[in-house]
Amino acid sequence: MGAFFFFIASFNQLINKKIDIFIKNSQKLDSALIEIVFQFQLYKKDHLYLNKQKGKWIMKIKALRLKKSLLFLSSLLPLALSFSSCGSSENQGTELNISQTQLEAVVQNYADLVLANYQDSYDEALNLEESVNLLLEFQNEENFNQTKTAWLAAREPYGQSEVYRFYNGPIDDPDTGPESLLNAWPLDEAYIDYVEGDANAGIINSLETAPIIDAATLISLNEGQGVESNVSVGYHAVEFLLWGQDLNTSPGEAGQRSYLDYFSEGAAPNPDRRKAYLNVATDLIPSQLEMLVHAWDEEGNNYREEFLAQDSLSAIQNILIGMGTLAVGELPSERIEVALLTGSQEDEHSCFSDNTHRDITLNLQGILNVWQGTYTRIDGSIVGDGNLGMKSLFDQVAPEKSQAMQDQLEAALLAVDQMNLAVEEGRPFDQQIINESDRANLQNLITALQNFGGELVLAASEGLDLNITTDL
Repeated sequence: MGAFFFFIASFNQLINKKIDIFIKNSQKLDSALIEIVFQFQLYKKDHLYLNKQKGKWIMKIKALRLKKSLLFLSSLLPLALSFSSCGSSENQGTELNISQTQLEAVVQNYADLVLANYQDSYDEALNLEESVNLLLEFQNEENFNQTKTAWLAAREPYGQSEVYRFYNGPIDDPDTGPESLLNAWPLDEAYIDYVEGDANAGIINSLETAPIIDAATLISLNEGQGVESNVSVGYHAVEFLLWGQDLNTSPGEAGQRSYLDYFSEGAAPNPDRRKAYLNVATDLIPSQLEMLVHAWDEEGNNYREEFLAQDSLSAIQNILIGMGTLAVGELPSERIEVALLTGSQEDEHSCFSDNTHRDITLNLQGILNVWQGTYTRIDGSIVGDGNLGMKSLFDQVAPEKSQAMQDQLEAALLAVDQMNLAVEEGRPFDQQIINESDRANLQNLITALQNFGGELVLAASEGLDLNITTDL
């Protein structure tokens, strides 16, 4: 007789504190002990911090990172022992309804997606670099606007790549990962350059902080003094250097930095240091992405080789951790729900350019890419095999859960379509978080993403006998 293994995943949502509890009986047997596992993930809105910015204290509410706890209830040991006389002495693991060859093909397909996605991100970052070089050589408003367009284009492939995070792969390796040098946020504008009310703020205007503006200096200052918002490099630093603060002088309008900030004719002080900063910060983006391309290329002696050589189920566990963490925590909580709670554009992902809706759309597309097993490159070509995505895998090993996940992804896509429609109607994300009907739609998006993640955790346990954590 098998013992009971209860798997409970609960989500405590910030807005309505509704907890959905999923309970699943598994087929684990231990003749000496019944293992009761409570896995719960709680969001709380009682983790507050103050950030002094622009001469006033601003309260920011951060969602408490997802927490997971595994509790073993020794009090049930007598009950376990009562079953031991009629049970087997060996653990009976779940027999997988899929071959090893198929599992290896799924892992190989994923590695192909990652490489293509990072190659596109690198190529678009090089285009951005070229645009900045052209701007600094030929100083005019047209080149300035073209550089902003190049920044937006560079975000398109990179936003889809964030699903490859969260399992200590090359992007967020604790020792060498460049994620904090690429996409760190939120960003305190006054840490980099002038802001409204302080014309001399930031690294650019402080010879004491940065006597020389070069790559080593800017990297050393990133998240300086251990302050998360002291971001000095990455996409969002360049975004601020191109758009400036979004002061919402007109609803639906992004930051209005003048191109003259970079030239002596402008009113802003230190234009030469600002040019140097823009040049260095932009150059750092492709240099970090190049490392990721090499980590995943097919040349061997790199992370890709190790990833493919490991047990296929271990690799799939990492793939699912990346998907689950983005779907449950990072995207709905950190990037949407915090902004909903505060109603502040300071908490949106790309607040200077009003590009947050694209960040959200692209993060979801990244999840879909891994789910479907394909990635559409910037040239329109398609990489991957639709029969080797996570959906096809779960269609075989947990078909009911697979359909439930598909349903939640479709609900999320519907909400994203509504969000993008609102942008077309003149309400960017920073306006949607203060508009009641738009807020309701964003909450629907949060719910769909978290429900997808919850089903993913259960499907992995049921169909693959894998424990998937989604902690941030």
